Amino acid sequence: MLKQLKNSLPILAIAGVSALSLGMVVALMGSLANLEPSQEIAEESIFPSLPQRDRAHGNDPVLDLALQPAAQRATALAQHTEAGPSYSQHRARYLKALDLIAADRGGSAIPLLEGLEADYPQIAPYILLALAQAQRAASQPQAAQQTQQRLLSEYGEDPAIAPLLYELGQSNPAQWDLLLQRFPDHPKAVEVAHQRLTQDPHRADALPLLMTIARAGLHHPSAGAALLRLKNEFGNQLQPQDWQTIGFGFWRRDVYAAAGPAYAQAPVSPRNLYRAARGLQIGKQRDRAIALYNQLDQQFPEAPETATGLLRLTLSLPDQQSLGVLDQVINRFPDRAGEALLMKAKILDKLNSTESAQALRETILKDYGSSDAAAEIRLTNARNAAEQGDLAMAVSWGRDVLKHSPDSDLAAEAGFWAGQWARQTGQADVAQTVFEQVIAIHPESYYAWRAAVALGWEV
Repeated sequence: MLKQLKNSLPILAIAGVSALSLGMVVALMGSLANLEPSQEIAEESIFPSLPQRDRAHGNDPVLDLALQPAAQRATALAQHTEAGPSYSQHRARYLKALDLIAADRGGSAIPLLEGLEADYPQIAPYILLALAQAQRAASQPQAAQQTQQRLLSEYGEDPAIAPLLYELGQSNPAQWDLLLQRFPDHPKAVEVAHQRLTQDPHRADALPLLMTIARAGLHHPSAGAALLRLKNEFGNQLQPQDWQTIGFGFWRRDVYAAAGPAYAQAPVSPRNLYRAARGLQIGKQRDRAIALYNQLDQQFPEAPETATGLLRLTLSLPDQQSLGVLDQVINRFPDRAGEALLMKAKILDKLNSTESAQALRETILKDYGSSDAAAEIRLTNARNAAEQGDLAMAVSWGRDVLKHSPDSDLAAEAGFWAGQWARQTGQADVAQTVFEQVIAIHPESYYAWRAAVALGWEV
């Protein structure tokens, strides 16, 4: 349900739903999620600190209505406000009130919202936010102010009030201070930090404001500049945990060469050591990278990151030395053995040990047939067969990827080309079957789109 809402958010926004009302709908839908909405819809940045709320009655039809346009759901909502289980009535009243507010009929929403917070306490602060909005729309400023004061006094620790603090802070800076103090990871806190730094980049509290952006505002346009300022201007004031935050920011923004030195100053952990080493390696700091890969292996010999680190370490070592490291991965990390064997085969190819390399590839297909390494071998064999004009063999190898490694990133590509080659040999039924498999298994992939086009679908 929450994923469905996530996919519908752009449509809701286009339809003219206010950010506040949209957040309130998210509150209703998020009340049933196993994860916090912040983890599911982080890019929309609507109430990212929303805690887990009521997850009961997940099959309530009112929840489906939350995804429909206001005009389309009006009749059904009216019915649910009058009849049905109490939880459906409460949710229907809430949604109907939001629709009335969005239609500039806030006064009509007030009776639906008054007292609803007591009946539906799981989203009480959002109900009161809507009530205050309706009261303002109905030219009841004193009532709206009283509702806001109640929100601040009764729900002062609930992230739902962050937008209210942001609004109040535009005329009372103390409210922005409170927002930064209580909800430093909220998108509204990020916006406050950005505005204050824009007005005065060198203000006394620049460091904590920059850290707010680095920690919670990687989606913000100013995030890159904030990370650079932290690294370049405040490096001697940062704690290891701060460096981890900065490293994470650079890593998420794909600035790996900058992430490496930051992670090197972060608390020691398998992930931090791996990212430090890999970032330094990408940044052409070979010796430091090798040292950190070795530290990772020594301190965390069984960590999954160590297996990845050893595989990446071979990229900075001579071929003969790399073979020994790959043997370690094969022996110590069975789940990565297929990948290590394929890397070893490629090195043996470079060393002109063709027969040994081929033997390793056969071992992968036999013993690690569902691995990504096996998928890569099969796709390579399919391409080679197609280049040699043996399209029947190419189709066979391509279909084997879908059969044995359906979850591989290469499966959609292999399946698409198998379908194309099958079509070239006149096997229209095989081509259709393979194209449909690609769409079914990897519906969001580029090759699923190409497969749909090949089938003549409207996409």
